[in-house]
Amino acid sequence: MMLQVKDIDVYYDKVQALFGVSIEVNQNEVISIIGANGAGKSTLMKTIMGLNRPKKGSIAFEGQRIDTAKAHTIVGKGIVYVPEGREIFPEMSVIENLEMGAFSKKYTKSQMAEKIQEAYDLFPRLYERRNQLAGTMSGGEQQMLAISRGLMSDPKMIMFDEPSLGLAPVLVDEMFDAIVKINKEKKKTVVIVEQNAFMAISISDRCYVLRNGMVTMEGESRELLGNEEINKSYLGGH
Repeated sequence: MMLQVKDIDVYYDKVQALFGVSIEVNQNEVISIIGANGAGKSTLMKTIMGLNRPKKGSIAFEGQRIDTAKAHTIVGKGIVYVPEGREIFPEMSVIENLEMGAFSKKYTKSQMAEKIQEAYDLFPRLYERRNQLAGTMSGGEQQMLAISRGLMSDPKMIMFDEPSLGLAPVLVDEMFDAIVKINKEKKKTVVIVEQNAFMAISISDRCYVLRNGMVTMEGESRELLGNEEINKSYLGGH
């Protein structure tokens, strides 16, 4: 097992956001986490990433506890988080943003060039925009950059927080195709948090449903696609 989140409680000040949440992620899996706004999905991601601390429970990555580790240490262990809202460096060029994604690595010049080329291969649009300031690009292009910057440190596991948020439908398809490619071709383990539940479940192996800070359902994605409650609550009768 690659990641094991076990029975964690997480608070913001005195307000409890997660209640006894447990999830497991195996190597090379795509795991989706779905739920309404405010269900605790982003809180879970940030807690795995060391940005929140669980009051109770444990988080282990490749058998090592990480629930007290700092975020930069967790990146060094091979987990990357692509946050909601993209959070690229707007005043830097595309190339500079990509280079920033490799800050935890000691790449040679040729290794850095190779990683940047991989980003261009995944999203050819980034090559066209390589010298452009990131803040002047469209939302879709910024999301491509955020994903590519996450891959620059060659993570073992990459977590996506609402990658389709605010994107045109045609770009949503492109984004999910890229995530599948990252899993299949680049052999990365993927955790995806999404409000577009149908797309998330469609590309994942297993799915967890969060409601009010608790895991209320989990299972193989193909089985959950046929679940009446999931269908009604999250898929709009897909």
